[in-house]
Amino acid sequence: MLTTRHVIRKAMGIAMERYHLAEGGAFAALRDPSQKRNVKLRSTVDHSAGVQERHTRPVIPRPLRRLIG
Repeated sequence: MLTTRHVIRKAMGIAMERYHLAEGGAFAALRDPSQKRNVKLRSTVDHSAGVQERHTRPVIPRPLRRLIG
C-alpha cells in the first residue's frame, strides 16, 4: 500500500509540474479516467507513466489511434 501511495504521489507531482495543476487538480486528472474505466487508480497511474503489466493492452494516444484506424 505504501508503494502504491508513493507511485500515485509521484504521478501527481509529474502532472502538477507538467500541466501546472494544483494538488487537487492533479489527483482529479488521475482519478477521473480511473473511475470512467472502472480500474484501480494504480493501474491508471502505471499506464500514464508507461509501466504496463503483461496482461493489459498498450495505451495508444488518441491522435495515433486515428492514424492507425
